[in-house]
Amino acid sequence: LPLSPRTVIIVENKESAQLVPKRAGLVVIHSLGNHLDALTALPWLQEAEILYWGDLDRTGFTLLSRARALLPGLASVLMDEATFEEHVHLAVPDTTRVDPPRSTLTLMELEALRRVAEVGEDGTGRRLEQERLRADVVVAVLERALEQAP
Repeated sequence: LPLSPRTVIIVENKESAQLVPKRAGLVVIHSLGNHLDALTALPWLQEAEILYWGDLDRTGFTLLSRARALLPGLASVLMDEATFEEHVHLAVPDTTRVDPPRSTLTLMELEALRRVAEVGEDGTGRRLEQERLRADVVVAVLERALEQAP
C-alpha cells in the first residue's frame, strides 16, 4: 500500500478507532490483537509519528511492549496512571498474572502497569478496556496528541 502518512495511531479495537479525530495525513490501524508482526510489512510506518492506544491492563501493556519492540519510536497515549485513575470506577477484575516485558516500557507506562496490576481485596488486578473510557476525554487527549505530532 503506497502511503506516506505523517501520523499513525494503532488502536486495539474498531469501536475505539471510531473516536480518533479525522486529520489529513493520519492513518488509523485497529484490531491487530496479537498479530502485531503485520506492522513490519508496512514500510511507511518507519517515516511516521506512531501513537499506540491499548487497554489499561497487563495484556494491553504486553501488546504495547511488543509493538514498541517492532517500532521503537512509538509513543503511547491514554495508557497512563492519570487516565486509569480518572476512570478507575469503570475497571473490572483482571485475573491475568503475567506481566509484560518491562524493557520497552517507559517509566510512565511502568507506573500505570504497577497501578493496574495492584491486587485488590478480591485477589485480582484491574482491567480498564479502552472502549470504557469517556468519549469526551478520549477525543480531547487524542486531539492534543495529534496537535503535538509533527
